[in-house]
Amino acid sequence: MLGTLSSTMVANIAASKVIPANLKPRITQAVTQQGSSIAFGGIKRDGKLPEPIANELTSIAHQAVLEGGRKALIYAGAFAALGFLLSFLLPAHKELDRHPVPAKASA
Repeated sequence: MLGTLSSTMVANIAASKVIPANLKPRITQAVTQQGSSIAFGGIKRDGKLPEPIANELTSIAHQAVLEGGRKALIYAGAFAALGFLLSFLLPAHKELDRHPVPAKASA
């Protein structure tokens, strides 16, 4: 999820029309350094960004968290479905009882 979060953030920052081109490299670097804290607390602001840019970054962070959660849910669902389908390959309980193991003779 963190990989999706980071890549989505970087892509959305690069595509943003609100963030000036000269600030994009600095913001991208800050986002990659903050890592998982973006998912839990948003982007740490230093108070130097104008309000429209700060709002755009918050919106981008929210979109990235949603995208990461969506992908994680898809992978978890696929993994659960695979486990469910593989469970049909397990031997049935009745098949196990047909071949009892003979008891060892005690000395």
